Amino acid sequence: MGEFDSDRGLVIVPAGAGAGKTHRIKTQLSDWVKRKVVRPERILAVTFTEAAAGELRERIRAGLLADGLVAEAMAVERAYVSTIHGLGLRLLTEHALAAGASASPAAAGAASGPQTWLTLTLIAGLLVFGGIFAINSALHSYLILAFTKAERVTMDVGFYYMANAGGRLAGTVLSGLTYQVGGLTLMLATAAVMVAASAIASGRLSSEHKVAGTV
Repeated sequence: MGEFDSDRGLVIVPAGAGAGKTHRIKTQLSDWVKRKVVRPERILAVTFTEAAAGELRERIRAGLLADGLVAEAMAVERAYVSTIHGLGLRLLTEHALAAGASASPAAAGAASGPQTWLTLTLIAGLLVFGGIFAINSALHSYLILAFTKAERVTMDVGFYYMANAGGRLAGTVLSGLTYQVGGLTLMLATAAVMVAASAIASGRLSSEHKVAGTV
């Protein structure tokens, strides 16, 4: 990176990866602090990540300590060196009382949490799902006993629960795989195909049961 006069106002310095951007910023900010151009706690530097912000802050502090400016190095801890999100949060926190808002980030987060209607909708949906699941399980238990014969009831019930567990495992794996490959659309389409196949198979079982009953 070339030399530039940073005291002449806004300066734009194009630089690629590895060009020494962090070193340049650290050197310039340290120089301003040494020359009393800016107080350490009034430094404003915005980076992309918290890790980069921490590294920049530490470099500035180390540079000032190397020059014997201990008080200035300690004041760097109060400098505005962070990501853009961290800067926004700090400004909101520091000026919240003046705006008549809460200075607590936790309180601000709670205020923007789920609304009551969303919570009630979620609870109602879970209750409906639980009811349908209970009816479905009871129906399965009835059907396995209705279709089996007395001499095969133990084997058929055992096979049913084994097939039920295997089907749930296959369904979990298949739904996850189809969602990863084609998103929600493919997952729902696959579920519809499986439901249709189950309905066809159940219909054939019902027909066979009626034929067996009339013979």
